[in-house]
Amino acid sequence: MPSPFPGMDPYIESSGLWPGFHSKLINVCHELILDRLPPTYDAQINEDVRLTDLATDDPRPSKTFVPDVMVIRDPERRLAGRPEASAVATIEPLVLRAPAAREVRNEWIEILRQPGRDLVTVIEVQSPANKVGSGFAQHQAKRASLVHNGVHFVDVDLLTAGARPVLPDPLPASDYATLVFRADRTDVCDAYLWGVRRPLPTIPIPLRGQEGLVPLDLAAAVAITYDRGRYARSVGYDRPLKVRLADEDLRWAAAVAARAAAAGR
Repeated sequence: MPSPFPGMDPYIESSGLWPGFHSKLINVCHELILDRLPPTYDAQINEDVRLTDLATDDPRPSKTFVPDVMVIRDPERRLAGRPEASAVATIEPLVLRAPAAREVRNEWIEILRQPGRDLVTVIEVQSPANKVGSGFAQHQAKRASLVHNGVHFVDVDLLTAGARPVLPDPLPASDYATLVFRADRTDVCDAYLWGVRRPLPTIPIPLRGQEGLVPLDLAAAVAITYDRGRYARSVGYDRPLKVRLADEDLRWAAAVAARAAAAGR
């Protein structure tokens, strides 16, 4: 059963379902891109894992890593030649709050050119962690570094919450956005902006040089993800909508959701 909304369904974000939807959407976009790439190109999904403070306004950089090897110490094994203490002095500990952190998994699509599998384009679908605090700063730095090193960067933002990239020309207000930063045109970017009542657009994804563009149909990608994940039965259309929309759009979205709930969704 399709979403009752003509474009992006804001209840995905409001219902707390975005993490799972995000991961599925990345996979669907990957499939759609693979189907349209020229024979000399390939695409893959890459990821990293980041530990970030729960206090999202903390300016300290978070730690990014790729899991590799875990070393475990045997508590029964003592260091050779270390004598046992004849007496143990103990004091009561003072229990204090420790910094809270969470694990954030970030996935993106890489378009590669054969035969050397050279990185040509990176496509990221925004997650909440990349739109606030140190995650936002890291995301902007990653984009700048990739473009500086000759890699196109496509930033797909289907969330109403959080910050948008800071540009010399301020972005006009919009509910959703996709920004295309081309490595061969670093002084400008292409901004695709639309509201919650509009259908999702098809975004032209740049390849190398004059080798053309690959269309990424966001409407198809979101519709397939919604259907595969059976979100019609898990999205709470009878619940209050908690997203950042204009008041008139909130009322419109609530009316759409009310009709969906009345129809048994």
